[in-house]
Amino acid sequence: ACSDDDDDETDNSLIKSYSSLTVGAQDNPTIGSFLSLGNGTVYTLAQTAGNKSAIDIFCFYEEGNDMALSSPGGGISGIYMQDSVEIFDSTWNFTGFSQTDMSVARFDAIATPDSIVAQFTGTARRKASRLVANNIYAFKTQDAKYGLFKVISTTGEEAGSITFAVKMQK
Repeated sequence: ACSDDDDDETDNSLIKSYSSLTVGAQDNPTIGSFLSLGNGTVYTLAQTAGNKSAIDIFCFYEEGNDMALSSPGGGISGIYMQDSVEIFDSTWNFTGFSQTDMSVARFDAIATPDSIVAQFTGTARRKASRLVANNIYAFKTQDAKYGLFKVISTTGEEAGSITFAVKMQK
């Protein structure tokens, strides 16, 4: 569910969409936790240092937040450590999240950027938490690209993963 599979990405003249992206939580042994929405690449913790500027979101599981997607520049701490040093600081990209009440059918029908931008309302939150199938969130990346993601499924806890679809501005 990495983006290297060209069939996974639909690129028309108006929006970029990924039909299925999967990221792992912090203890997932096989799936990276860090994602570039710009190119659909999933990175492992070891790959983050050289790709920091490309990473827009990461996945984690935490008691009380359950399965969550968050902004690496959002001040989340105590989840990812590298050589006992917290990896996130203010130089990471900030992606803001806004929960929607959009239906799955409406998400699936979106075909224009204006329909995406209109869903981002209220204050940008640093994470989308307690995610379950059919949750739909709006987001805005550090480089001011608006998008939506629809949760397809979540599995497990700290070693689990989340699979979701994305539609965003090019």
